[in-house]
Amino acid sequence: VPTVWLRLFGCNLECNGFGQEDPTDPDSYILPYQEIDLKDISV
Repeated sequence: VPTVWLRLFGCNLECNGFGQEDPTDPDSYILPYQEIDLKDISV
């Protein structure tokens, strides 16, 4: 079964600029994964 990779902005939906309001300005990126405190998450 062939796999289809969706490549947008050359980053496979994983780069910090993907989906940002201005992907050319790293200072404006909103990155929730950098702000979350994993200690608050329980299993």
